[in-house]
Amino acid sequence: MLSGIYSAVFHSNLAQFGTGVAIFTEDNRVHGEDATYYYRGKYVFRGNDQVEATVEITAYTGVANSVLGPLANGRLNLKGSIQANELTLKGSPEGLPSITISIQLCRLADLAEL
Repeated sequence: MLSGIYSAVFHSNLAQFGTGVAIFTEDNRVHGEDATYYYRGKYVFRGNDQVEATVEITAYTGVANSVLGPLANGRLNLKGSIQANELTLKGSPEGLPSITISIQLCRLADLAEL
């Protein structure tokens, strides 16, 4: 149900924002990137339009500076809901509950069938 390519807009309580791309696969994996980080993880569709995801983040270029501050690597625990072609996820990095992130995802396209 979630598989596809999504645009992503990130916001945090650190008064930061960013944009990127996320790819949700049919085998419940998520991959993505922005200008500084790549993301990979797993998601679970809980029914009633509820989604949970655990995503590893890794800085791959430049100075680690994102909506999560100077965090170079970490794991995000996210929960949210899907409505039509939009997905909203919220959560925090593990061990840093004072930092909160909200991710708005908009479905752009289906995955390619080769």
